[in-house]
Amino acid sequence: MAVGIVRRGAAPYISFWTFIRLLDHLNKTAMPRQVDRKYVGKLLGDGIAPQIVIALKWLGLIEEDGQPTEDFRELVQTHTRKQALSRILLDRYDLVFAGVDLANCSPAELDEVFQEAFPGGEGTRQRSAAFLTLAAKSAGMPVDPRLTEQPRERRGGKPQAQKDGERARGTAVQNCDPQDGKAMRPQGGLTGEGMSGKVVTLRSGGTVALSYAADLFTLSRQDRDFLFNLIDQLTEYEQEDGGKQEQQIPF
Repeated sequence: MAVGIVRRGAAPYISFWTFIRLLDHLNKTAMPRQVDRKYVGKLLGDGIAPQIVIALKWLGLIEEDGQPTEDFRELVQTHTRKQALSRILLDRYDLVFAGVDLANCSPAELDEVFQEAFPGGEGTRQRSAAFLTLAAKSAGMPVDPRLTEQPRERRGGKPQAQKDGERARGTAVQNCDPQDGKAMRPQGGLTGEGMSGKVVTLRSGGTVALSYAADLFTLSRQDRDFLFNLIDQLTEYEQEDGGKQEQQIPF
């Protein structure tokens, strides 16, 4: 399933919902003359600003100096967003669409095409694929449910993906007592269907754990913003430390 050539630079691997927050903000305000790190940092945080700016450039939404393109202006407007997003995805991810049909594609098949088309490690590819599939779904493009569905609990145990993740980490994805690091059972039914999470090792010792169980497509905008703000902060903290404890969240 080789696609033949490689595009320079990794495809965007930022949170898609953070990207939507930026578009919604710009829709409510005047488009600035430059969308650069300083502007994005004030809006979404200095830690994630570089990744977002790189993603905007890769998608052809801003010039090298941060000047917005016409595609960006169309994408910001809600009445032209779907059409513009679909056009941008087909153009920028042409190597992916040449290799697979998102309407009938497994996660493994999509990962294989990303390996051929874009550089980066497994974690980066997973986040890049998540961005593309959520963007395509938001644009009204047909997307195979296997690319966006949450892992389901098997009879008599936890989801297999969760088991595999716990086995690799040697610890359950649960809240941890900050005093002694021992795992605590999540409250409020967090052990149910579709549980996902992330564990980050602190530089000075100890861990921070985030676990959630939710259908991301039914969450309110306020809940999505809250959840993905937490995820973005954990991811940025890891990457500032060289990504040594990188563990992925399937979203």
